[in-house]
Amino acid sequence: MESFPDKNKTVKSSLWVVLAVFFFASLGVGAGVPEQGDGGQLAEQTETGLSFSRWISEVKSRKLRRIQDALSILPEAYRSHFVLMFKSRSLHESSFQNPRVLMFGEDAHFIVTFNGDPSQRGYRAVETVEFDSVTSKFAFREVLFPEGGPGEVQVSEDNPEKCLKCHTAPARPIWDSHPAWPGAYGEMYLSNLSPLERVEINQFVASASQHPRYRHLSHLSTFAADSTFKPTSQDVYSGVERFGPNADFTSLLAKQNFRSIFSEIQALPGFDSSVYVLLAALEEGCGDLGEFLPASLRSAFFEHFERVRKAAEGRNAEQEVFKRMRLTSPEARQTFRYHPVTQGDAIRFRAVAEALLGVSTSNWTMEMEKETFDFDSAGPSFRLLEGELLKRTGGDRSRLEQLSEVRKVSSSEKYCRALRELSVASLASTGPELRLPKVRLAQDQANAGRPVLLTKCISCHQNGPGPHIPFSDEAAFRSQLKDRIAPHGKLLDEVLYRLSPEAGPSRMPLGLNPSEADRQELLRYIGNLVETKP
Repeated sequence: MESFPDKNKTVKSSLWVVLAVFFFASLGVGAGVPEQGDGGQLAEQTETGLSFSRWISEVKSRKLRRIQDALSILPEAYRSHFVLMFKSRSLHESSFQNPRVLMFGEDAHFIVTFNGDPSQRGYRAVETVEFDSVTSKFAFREVLFPEGGPGEVQVSEDNPEKCLKCHTAPARPIWDSHPAWPGAYGEMYLSNLSPLERVEINQFVASASQHPRYRHLSHLSTFAADSTFKPTSQDVYSGVERFGPNADFTSLLAKQNFRSIFSEIQALPGFDSSVYVLLAALEEGCGDLGEFLPASLRSAFFEHFERVRKAAEGRNAEQEVFKRMRLTSPEARQTFRYHPVTQGDAIRFRAVAEALLGVSTSNWTMEMEKETFDFDSAGPSFRLLEGELLKRTGGDRSRLEQLSEVRKVSSSEKYCRALRELSVASLASTGPELRLPKVRLAQDQANAGRPVLLTKCISCHQNGPGPHIPFSDEAAFRSQLKDRIAPHGKLLDEVLYRLSPEAGPSRMPLGLNPSEADRQELLRYIGNLVETKP
């Protein structure tokens, strides 16, 4: 049995892990120009991997008009590093036997995605994501192929509107974090494949070698092996840590996501004077962050922090509900539990960034469910972050260097005391005002009554032309969500699909373009309704 490429890396579930990787990663871009490899495949660039411009240039110069031919020139690293989505909520439809493939190479700087059935939405399109190491921004593109028809390959602009409807602005990937990846083969972290996954993946692997597109994937048979997703007893005994393609992809994407986040906040006015309290937010032993602010700001910040903390508890609880709803196998739904390991650090850091820098952090997560505090991922300890953060700021260099030395040789108490003194002095000298965003709490929504969009659903489906659905009767609606069969599965699946951007012209409510806040409010209502026992 082949083995999936083993990175032999130590993985630790932690949010700020990936932040640390960013600050220790070089920001330079490899200048080498790739040369064509053996067999007509492209060789990767030495430092940053294959680029979109290099790949599309070869596609056009070789006059490749089918996706299968464009896949054939990708390097081996892309053929052997990928994830398989049997249930996708993207513009690419997918199924167990014709999954959406996300090829990410060794560093996920350039990602290529496709599906496999002519009847599926997006069949003629390759969707790509590229991370620019200089600007620390993501670029999403759609490449349309003639697939035997007339015309030439068409390339979209960077980050077209159809992509940003889901991926927000600034654009970020959407990819779940462990311990679960709903809709991907290997849904549950460190678990065997579910019985349904096992049956379907064996059939897919058996037929893929004859498929014009999937036949280009290497090591595909490893997806049928439990050892790909769950370490064997021999692995544990030998100290080999193998976590599977989903976790590997998460680690790589999260590292880039936090490079993007820190590039964003470092460019904001007030970052230099706020760097000390940002560092304190990463150090659990530093205690109350209000003590790192001038006295005039402490009361307002404390109130803001408490609202952020309560919002985090509510939003993460909601996310657990929604993520469980998206899982495919009954076994996964029964065993899934979400416990954010580093939620405290995320809350502290986000509260400071929002209050002092005025930045919105609601879309920092890559999760399907936005406005959550889920940043758990895989990688080395985030404790490495402080040193590199100190070196990369634009503040008082001599003080920062001295502080770095204190961090290395002194206790947490002394380090935090030094941070506190520097932070209060720095902020007092600039006279900042807190720029507190409105934080929506669960009780705020409960006091507001029914979700705004629910009245639209009732109007159409109980008093209008839509198929009858008892939206106004919670008990009846709850029952039908779980049991009523619909085109996309159960009624719950149908409702979730119709509320998503990928539903296209069939998206509900018809004729409306609801705000993201209103859509999330309705989704939360439905999720809580499903989880409530009759």
